[in-house]
Amino acid sequence: NKGELFVFPVLANKQIYYPLDKENKKKKIKILFYGSFIPLHGIDIILETFSLMEKAGINFEAKIIGTGQIYSKMKNLYEKLELKNVQMDGKFIDENKLAQEIREHDIILGIFGDSKKAKSVIPNKLYQAVASRKTIVTMYSEAIFEFFDEKDLITCDRNALVLCENLVNLINNPNLLESTAENGYKKFLEIYDKTKTDFENFISKIDNKIERK
Repeated sequence: NKGELFVFPVLANKQIYYPLDKENKKKKIKILFYGSFIPLHGIDIILETFSLMEKAGINFEAKIIGTGQIYSKMKNLYEKLELKNVQMDGKFIDENKLAQEIREHDIILGIFGDSKKAKSVIPNKLYQAVASRKTIVTMYSEAIFEFFDEKDLITCDRNALVLCENLVNLINNPNLLESTAENGYKKFLEIYDKTKTDFENFISKIDNKIERK
């Protein structure tokens, strides 16, 4: 392509996704996954991870929000694993309620699908999580590090045991959980402001070229 190009990160609406002024200390770490139940999300990995955590006696609560293409299959797996600390009701909620759910949880899960797309994208929920000053844990993707650094979020392989180890490490290290959330939030604000400035400059540059023609 010989034309002018601009890479525009998805970002998140700061009027909807924003942090609480003051976080309440919780006895249990609360983990959230939300999505449309497509293979891209790797919900089977997430459910298997929660099963490993329950068997290990880890003190946590989790909620899975959404429904879709593979919900019935994942519901069967959920029931087979007999998860006690995980809520999964197959319902969608509106965006403002979703943002509130994000603010009420400590860890947000990204995607863990086994596809080329899953391994080459920055999940939309990543931006929504960091905009809300929450720690996100998602599958490693080179695309993520075009905008973020390792201190801004937690990435790992698509593997239930590895994901479990990362979640337990965060639960056992509240300082790491807090610092990762704070780093991610600061990076989001930097990306947001930089994107605004860069896009305005890009449009101005295009306008000037058109005027010269």
